[in-house]
Amino acid sequence: MTDPFLIDPRRCEERSDAASQGQRGPGVGSHGPVIAAPQAARNDGTLRTEPLGPLAPDRLDRLLALNNAHAAELSLLDAARLTHLLQQAFWAARVGDMDAFMLTLDQSADYDSPNHRWFCERYPHFVYVDRVVVAPTARGRGLARLLYAGALRAAAAAGHAAIMAEVNSHPPNPASDALHAALGFHEVGAASIHGGAKTVRYLMRTLP
Repeated sequence: MTDPFLIDPRRCEERSDAASQGQRGPGVGSHGPVIAAPQAARNDGTLRTEPLGPLAPDRLDRLLALNNAHAAELSLLDAARLTHLLQQAFWAARVGDMDAFMLTLDQSADYDSPNHRWFCERYPHFVYVDRVVVAPTARGRGLARLLYAGALRAAAAAGHAAIMAEVNSHPPNPASDALHAALGFHEVGAASIHGGAKTVRYLMRTLP
């Protein structure tokens, strides 16, 4: 039986071919996904997600370093703020020791992100993908896709009707656009944030 939460790799390849004509982002972006190019996403079936927390101090440091290496696409965190987000997470997971991670929140999170707030003002219940990052050495293995599949399953199991994310439109991130389109996300709004430094597209995927 086809897993409804996994991407058909052929759809990724088709959309990524179109995206490759534009500028590529460095990995998952905005507060939402800095991702590997989706046409390279492959998983041999041996990969699996693991709960992200609680974390030993050395692993927290590695997680913080991975996040802050992509601060332009995500947002810069210190240890206290990262711990605060992890404590509120709806679903948070990693792949490998720290090859990739995803952190999601629901509508009840105490979070000052303008993107989370945008969804809170419009939807009573949802799961929001705050950040997902794949380390440069781990790209091309389908890790972002694997993490999204886990988050989608968790959201559906908890009775949520939708999962939300956002992607930068300025600066552009065509690889992230391609992945979200392949996963069935559609645009529900847009905004300029951080004093006009970024423009983002707000995305939603309804759940079965």
